[in-house]
Amino acid sequence: KDKIVQMDKAPTMRHTILFCAEVAELTEDYGSAITYYDDLLYLDDNDALVFERKAYVSKFRNEEYAVSDYKKLLTLNPDEYKAYKHIGDIYFNKAGHETYGPWKDSLRAVAIENYRLYFEAAPKTADAIEFRACQRYISTMYDRQREERHKDNDSLRTVLRNEARRIAQMTVDLKLAPTLKLQRLMNAYVFFCDVENKNYDLARQSRSYITNKTYPDSIYTGEDYLYAASLEVEQEKFLDAIPYYDVI
Repeated sequence: KDKIVQMDKAPTMRHTILFCAEVAELTEDYGSAITYYDDLLYLDDNDALVFERKAYVSKFRNEEYAVSDYKKLLTLNPDEYKAYKHIGDIYFNKAGHETYGPWKDSLRAVAIENYRLYFEAAPKTADAIEFRACQRYISTMYDRQREERHKDNDSLRTVLRNEARRIAQMTVDLKLAPTLKLQRLMNAYVFFCDVENKNYDLARQSRSYITNKTYPDSIYTGEDYLYAASLEVEQEKFLDAIPYYDVI
């Protein structure tokens, strides 16, 4: 393609190329879409909108290029906090394809850090925060702290649990979970973290989703009742634990 553009024609050409890019994107012709977006960046290599769209499309072709574009977007516009979420998603998915080991841990660490930056920058409102990002961030931290159980790394486990609890409580407060099962899951994360942190007063409060029968019986899992029983056992209230064990 001819890269020489008359300056007075650039706005018209930009609109035309942008339209072609959007059509290619909608038809899932991602290779062509990326080419069009590259042409637009030739016209203006500081176009934040184009970097955002190119990064999104690049996720389907080359995730490393997508990460690079999202980072460039953040350089151009630090308020584009959703870019952190997208980078977190990329590394979350990468970690999901790995077996346990140092490489998986490093991928999850990058995902956790970018999700942390996303939640740090995002307005704490229901319309600004994406529930799936909450779920991925929490599950990554909670799973990681469980694996650290065998490594005598209590300080890291506590940090991960506390952050998982904070985000889970936020999803409960903002009513972000779209289904009863996911609502129960967020309450469970809060409760489980309280029990594992041995914060028994808080745990008795956060267990209320079980004791108050907030959800239909079919929504609860054996893990809910196991933790509820463990809360009593940890305080040597063995008789109070029996009803929970009976349900399991």
